[in-house]
Amino acid sequence: MKQNKINKRNTAVSPVIGVILLLVITVILAGSVAAFAFGMSEDMHKTHIVKITVQKLGKITSEHCHCSCCAMGAAGIMITNAGGKDVSLLKDNTDAFTVQIDGEIIPPGSMPLENFVGSNGIYEAKKDRQHIVVTAHFIDGIDQIAIDTWI
Repeated sequence: MKQNKINKRNTAVSPVIGVILLLVITVILAGSVAAFAFGMSEDMHKTHIVKITVQKLGKITSEHCHCSCCAMGAAGIMITNAGGKDVSLLKDNTDAFTVQIDGEIIPPGSMPLENFVGSNGIYEAKKDRQHIVVTAHFIDGIDQIAIDTWI
């Protein structure tokens, strides 16, 4: 008789623990399925490193712009390609960057921002505070925002 009492008390796992374990397994499986279903398991694109600086010019002068097409004497914005480890992966010349000022894409003019280190793009500043976004275009097909700033 004593032996039967001992066997009744040695149950393997209580029902509450069993339910908790089943819930944990279900949540883990649901998370894994969702990750594959929503594409979270795909390879992420490489982030390229290119340094762009933006500087507000008091007035555009011949020191900044070497042609007669610039609005000499007008307030200006100078955007500089300052290098970075992936500058050699930029597309050729004027295809390397897209410049947006206050949401308007500025077509490459006579002083565009180019793919070589030290290249300066000169743009007219039409108001005191402007939103500048420069997108870099790379030869591997990746387009990436290089700078998003207000000046």
